[in-house]
Amino acid sequence: MIDTGLFIVPARGGSKRLPGKHMIPLNGATLIERTARCLTESALGFPVLLTTDAPDIRSAGKALGWNAPFLRPAELASDSASTLDTILHALDVHETGAATPDVTVVIQATSPFRPAQAVADAIRLLREDGTLDAVVGMRRNTVPAAYHYPETANLTALNTGLEPVLVPNGTVYAIRTEVLRRDGTLFPERLGAVITDWVGSIDIDTPDDWNIAEALAAKGLTGQVIGWAGTELPWSKA
Repeated sequence: MIDTGLFIVPARGGSKRLPGKHMIPLNGATLIERTARCLTESALGFPVLLTTDAPDIRSAGKALGWNAPFLRPAELASDSASTLDTILHALDVHETGAATPDVTVVIQATSPFRPAQAVADAIRLLREDGTLDAVVGMRRNTVPAAYHYPETANLTALNTGLEPVLVPNGTVYAIRTEVLRRDGTLFPERLGAVITDWVGSIDIDTPDDWNIAEALAAKGLTGQVIGWAGTELPWSKA
């Protein structure tokens, strides 16, 4: 059963590659504001906990009605900080004053075209398919796995599979909290996927990513859910 949930939004103040990216307007709305819009449209009603190292992002989150009770400690504020450690720290803070949520949903603000349906479907999968412990947002990599090569001196294909493969795109990570605590990963063995199209899978990490996002936003494009995987539910499209 999933009766309670918690959105955790990790948002750093910026990196050497793209400083201040969360607070730069993208076609009139910052990445933080776009994330808030997506969570509202998902209609799940979970509280939102913001984990950030930046006072301006914290203030922006509070203005949106999010919980932002702390600034991230220094050891979790570097480019090398583990996303998992950041999430577990935020969950620890939350649970000091509230009950443990049934499901923890990690929403990165750097996915500006993530469809709200992807977030809602992730929870729907967990609710309807009791065999799943987590659902992760993914995209289709249409280059068959047989043509994937490691960047090493020995260029040997990783495997012989000829079907398209799925790769995580950062749009959503929904996991049963007890499993997150027990296994210490966002990718447990019993995993499902919500698959979004190329636009919905855009993840802003570099200046080139930002330039692409600006062009897409100027055209008013939005992402779409195109399928599901890892489940035998009858409404699955994948």
